[in-house]
Amino acid sequence: MGAAPSPWVLHVSVPEELLQWVPHLSAVGRRLVSKSVPGPVAYEIKLDSHTENEARQRLGNAADETIHNGFLTLRCPEFTPTQEVLSAVKAPVAIIGAGTPTQPGVFDLQDLPANLLANNTAIAAAMDGGPTRYRRSSTLVRIEGGNYTILRPGVIDERILHRLAHELAQIGVSRPTDGMVESVSLDLTRLGDREARNRLPIAGQHFHTD
Repeated sequence: MGAAPSPWVLHVSVPEELLQWVPHLSAVGRRLVSKSVPGPVAYEIKLDSHTENEARQRLGNAADETIHNGFLTLRCPEFTPTQEVLSAVKAPVAIIGAGTPTQPGVFDLQDLPANLLANNTAIAAAMDGGPTRYRRSSTLVRIEGGNYTILRPGVIDERILHRLAHELAQIGVSRPTDGMVESVSLDLTRLGDREARNRLPIAGQHFHTD
């Protein structure tokens, strides 16, 4: 699956702002973003050299922590108070991503680790928006060129993402050798091909377009 992502996820208030960070994004990447955000999915996107330089200038001293091996992770949450706060802040906002193996995702304020707020005078208050709608972590998707890989399954599963990316096409399936990854080649010239869409695999974690 490649290197682990940065724990920092750049959060934006609207999808248009997300796309401003990655103007080089491929057609399949733009389709995924446009169909799934705002929502419970984060995108770890490979930057080209020009886009990375621009992102580093905007992030300043936080660039090395936020950009990892040329990837920047972005998310646009579907929660109005968060969107309003993000919109009001005139600087990039990075938030630690969903749970890790040592600290599972938290879906209710009362489930936060006890030591998180203890003896921490920098945190004056916490806003409780109620339990998360789906009580699952957000999906994490890596996009590199015309390829996308699901790094962390979550609310939006592989079948939904695949359908969002391609409602289409001539399919060539490469069966996995390890039982975990399935590669699907898609001919984007046959958009709208109902027969091809019906042959879409319902399992698999790595997809690429020709």
